[in-house]
Amino acid sequence: MFKKNKIALSVAVGVIGAVGIMTSAQAVHVNPDGTGQVLLFPYYNAKENYVTNINLVNSTDETKAVRIKFRESKHSKDMFDFNIYMSPNDVWTGTLRQSAEPDENGKYVASLRTTDRSCTLPVRMAATCADGKCETIQNFHGYQYYKDASGSPMLDASDTQEGYIEVIEMGVVTDAGVQADVVHEDGEPVNCKALEKKYWASNGIFTLAPTKDQSQAGISAPTGGLFGETAVLNLQTGTSFAVEPVAIDNYTNSIEAQVSPGYKRFIQKLRTNWKYVPQHTRPDDDYLFDLPSLASGDVTTSNILRTGVTGAAEMVVTTWKQFDHDPSSESELDVSGNPVKVLDPPVVGQRIPGDSPDNNLYGDDDVTTASGVNPYPIAHILATNAVMNEYFLDPTNSY
Repeated sequence: MFKKNKIALSVAVGVIGAVGIMTSAQAVHVNPDGTGQVLLFPYYNAKENYVTNINLVNSTDETKAVRIKFRESKHSKDMFDFNIYMSPNDVWTGTLRQSAEPDENGKYVASLRTTDRSCTLPVRMAATCADGKCETIQNFHGYQYYKDASGSPMLDASDTQEGYIEVIEMGVVTDAGVQADVVHEDGEPVNCKALEKKYWASNGIFTLAPTKDQSQAGISAPTGGLFGETAVLNLQTGTSFAVEPVAIDNYTNSIEAQVSPGYKRFIQKLRTNWKYVPQHTRPDDDYLFDLPSLASGDVTTSNILRTGVTGAAEMVVTTWKQFDHDPSSESELDVSGNPVKVLDPPVVGQRIPGDSPDNNLYGDDDVTTASGVNPYPIAHILATNAVMNEYFLDPTNSY
C-alpha cells in the first residue's frame, strides 16, 4: 500500500538549504506559512444567534479557478458549493448564518450571504446591485438529496447549520479572454456573463478543457498561494473566535482528476470526445459535482514531521498507491463476456460491471458520484495521534 522513508531533521535542513524547500516540490504537505492549493476550514456555525465570516485571498499574480464546498459534520456530505474565479490578489468574502425564512419543509437551514462581486459559476453567487441590494443570499439545500439504503433521509435541515469548509484550487486560468473578464475595475469584474458563456454550455457541461489536449484547455495546474480565515461570532453574547484553515500544498500537479479507470471510461462514453476527467468542473454536474475532491489530486507522496524515538524531529516521507476500490472497473466486459452498455441516459449512482460510476469509496448514498482514488496523502498529513482540549472545572467562579 505504501513505502515509508525517514529523514533526520538535520539532514532535511541540509537538503533544504542546498536545493530549496523539498516538501513543496515533492510531496503533499501542510504548509506552515498558511498558503496552499487547498484550505480546510475545520468549523463553521450558522445556528440561531451565530454567524461565520469567511475571507479567502488569492495572494498570487495569477487568475485562479477555485471550488468552495460547505460540508455538514455528520456524514461530510456536500450541502452547497460553487466556483470562484479570482483575479490576481483578489479577495472573496461571505457570511454564513441561519436562513431568514424556513424552507419548503418548514425548517431553517444555513444560508450564505455575500456582497462580493468576484465572478462565480453559477453567476447568481456573485453579488449584483441590479436589485438595489448589492448582495446575494443562497440557502443550503443539499440535505434534501441524500437517502440511506432504505430510502429514508440521511440528513435534516439542521445538519446544514454546522460543518466545515473545503477550498480547492482547480487550476490557474491561462485563457486571456477569461483573465480579462474577471479582472476588477472600480470594484467590479469586467464581464462575468462572458465567463459564463465561455464555460457554461447550455447542455450542462463545460465548453473548454476535456475535448482538447490539456495544453489547450485554457487552464493549467494549480500553483497554490491561497490563504484565508474564518471568524465565528455569537451575536447574543458578543463573543467571537477566529478559525484558521489547514493549508495544504502540492496537492496536485495536474488539471486531470484521478478517478478509477472504470469511471473514466464511463464519462468518456457519456461525454463524447472528452479526453480526460477534469478537476475544473461545474458544481451542478450530476456526474462530476464532487470533483475536485481531496482524493482526486495526482501527487502520491506525502510527508510529515514527527518526533522520533530518540526525541529528535524526523521527516516521514510516504509513497502511496492509488486506491481503485471497485473491482469491476478492471474490465469493460460483463459476466457473460459481452461489452458493457451504459444505460441511456446513465443513472447517477448505478453500478455497471466494468464502468461503475460510483467511485466514492463505496459511498453510503446513491447521489454522490466520483471523488477520486488518491485519498491517502491527504489523510496522512491530517492524521494525529492525540486530540486535546482545555476545560473548566468550576463554572460558578467563571473559570
